[in-house]
Amino acid sequence: MRRYILVVLTFVLLGKTAVQTSYAATSNPIDSTCSSTMDVPSMMDAPQISDDSIYAKPQKPHILAAVLENLGVNVAVYSADRWILKREYCIEDFSFIKTNLRRGFKFDTDHFETNFAGHPYHGAIYYTAARSNNLPVWVSSLSALAGCLFWEEFTETDYPSINDVFSTTIGGIALGEMMTKMAKLPLNDKKRGFNRLGREFFSAVLNPMSGLNRIIYGDAWKVKDQEYLYHDREAIPYKIDLSLGYSHFRGKGNSASNEAFLSLESDYGHDTETDGSFYDKFRMGIFLTLPHKRALINELTVNGRMIGWQILNKPKTEALFSFNLDFSYYNYEKEYAIKGNRSSLLRFNESAAMGPAFTWQHFGNLQFKQQLQSNLVMMGAYTSDYCNRDYNMGSGYNIKLLNELSYKDRFCFSLDFGHHYLFVWKGYEDYQLEKKPDLKKFSLKTGRSGGEKGHCTFLIIRPTLDIKCTGNIHFKASLNYFLRKSVYKYQENVDSYYYDLRLGLSYRL
Repeated sequence: MRRYILVVLTFVLLGKTAVQTSYAATSNPIDSTCSSTMDVPSMMDAPQISDDSIYAKPQKPHILAAVLENLGVNVAVYSADRWILKREYCIEDFSFIKTNLRRGFKFDTDHFETNFAGHPYHGAIYYTAARSNNLPVWVSSLSALAGCLFWEEFTETDYPSINDVFSTTIGGIALGEMMTKMAKLPLNDKKRGFNRLGREFFSAVLNPMSGLNRIIYGDAWKVKDQEYLYHDREAIPYKIDLSLGYSHFRGKGNSASNEAFLSLESDYGHDTETDGSFYDKFRMGIFLTLPHKRALINELTVNGRMIGWQILNKPKTEALFSFNLDFSYYNYEKEYAIKGNRSSLLRFNESAAMGPAFTWQHFGNLQFKQQLQSNLVMMGAYTSDYCNRDYNMGSGYNIKLLNELSYKDRFCFSLDFGHHYLFVWKGYEDYQLEKKPDLKKFSLKTGRSGGEKGHCTFLIIRPTLDIKCTGNIHFKASLNYFLRKSVYKYQENVDSYYYDLRLGLSYRL
């Protein structure tokens, strides 16, 4: 019961703080090397809209279309799972729904990638189905929750999953609002031909439901001389870095992995100014490598502001207090590629995390920024050292400190620290480990617990150097260093470390 109350309270908070984001438009770009934008005038002084005729205005909400698309997503996925992929968990006798409604929620045994990358993305599809039909944030959040509950109760024979409720809904909100805003950046209804096609395609990749609805409503090919832009960069600056380079990863007791990487990083909005809308400021990053020894998606992070209040506004110094909604996913190595000790496997996720943050910024040729943040982690996961499922699930907290020093648009050095603590709610031991069973006989009943009884502490340190070479080309060097200490009640404790060194060139949009 306490878990359901926590879910309800979470959505009440989102409903109170979320404000429907208005459409804006593109203006003169502002070049910035660091995640904060330099030499940007105060929001009170900056021109918000230079010409109303060029900006797309909010459209009429389409509630019925949003409901049908939400339902259609589940029907399409269920149909593919049952009749094409022949998944065993698909409900065939719909009288089984009564059983699902009666027996309640438990943890599941899905793969790490499915639970903490696939399900949040699925939740983002539910969310953006509503947002792209012009519904406000709080209604779209309920859309993510409704889509998740429908799937858990009406499509699967396995127990409804409590971890999916958190990851799909709250993780889906974080990813979904980021996708909503990112997909607006390339849109320009005045363009024609291949230029227009490329913009529409790129926008649809960032937000498939928005792309679908632009086709349904005919916006994908309408050419307009007025109200044709969707973002004002003077009012809300952003930068996007597309990077290509070399990554060297090593875990404790394991050989090194050397891979080519491709990454996309975005910094959207003002650090210490706010217009009061949901996610008017966020940072995101996705890091991909060749799927050889590693998973395809090694890292996916989103740090966004739900609501904020500027508490200091001086000519060269600003400060802001906010509540943030974060998503973090790290998956650096495939289990089957590991020889020997599993402690070299890096699995870490915080799919539902929110809390207060304080951001301070000093402007000038030499610019400095700090952000201190602490989150309640409602659902997270980390590497398992013993049982067959390769991760444990639970809740906890984190404390993050971000530091950034830059000189004009030429040089930036950042040093980020993160202390993360997660504990297992209910361990396998409650069923089996106290009787010292054969852990190779891993059953679904065992898997319905959070993991091995205990807790885990992660320390994450990330120094990053960004140097402008010429034009839009930057050289980047960074090191992700992880320290893990897992404490078990019935097993031996495990200490481990991991590091990922990256060297690459980025193109700044």
